[in-house]
Amino acid sequence: MVYVVGLDNLAKNESNLSLRNQLFIALTRARGWVKLSGMGVIPCMRNFQNADLENAQLAGTDLQNANLIGAQLSGGNLRNAKLDGAKLVIADLSNADLSNASLRKTKLVGTMLQDADLSGADLRNANLVGAQLVGANLSAAEVSGADFTSANLDLADWSDANLTGTTMPDET
Repeated sequence: MVYVVGLDNLAKNESNLSLRNQLFIALTRARGWVKLSGMGVIPCMRNFQNADLENAQLAGTDLQNANLIGAQLSGGNLRNAKLDGAKLVIADLSNADLSNASLRKTKLVGTMLQDADLSGADLRNANLVGAQLVGANLSAAEVSGADFTSANLDLADWSDANLTGTTMPDET
């Protein structure tokens, strides 16, 4: 188990290679898990491109504008997470719990959302072009202005979803 305390100091001085190397060593030496703590928003902790976060417990986490391109988040708990403006292009969110999550203006192009729970999620103006939503639960979701062009929505539950201004897979 590794504890990293004072991560905010790294954010204040990101150009300090010694601090960055210490963080890298701490993150890569953990055999079980890593606990990070710091104060405020830490910009350097917004790049999770191609990260393996399968079954991660991220409920309520603020990941606004994060780079999660190609990330593996299948089975993850992202309930009530703030993902506004995040880049989840070609990420795997199959079987993930995104209920009541905020995904406004999020890029989900080509993302795997098979059997994901998006009930009550806010997907206003999200880009879901080519996304795979087979069996996804979008009940009571806010999807106004979202783009589902070429998305696969087979067996998806749309009950009580707000579809105002939404572009459907056939571009209607």
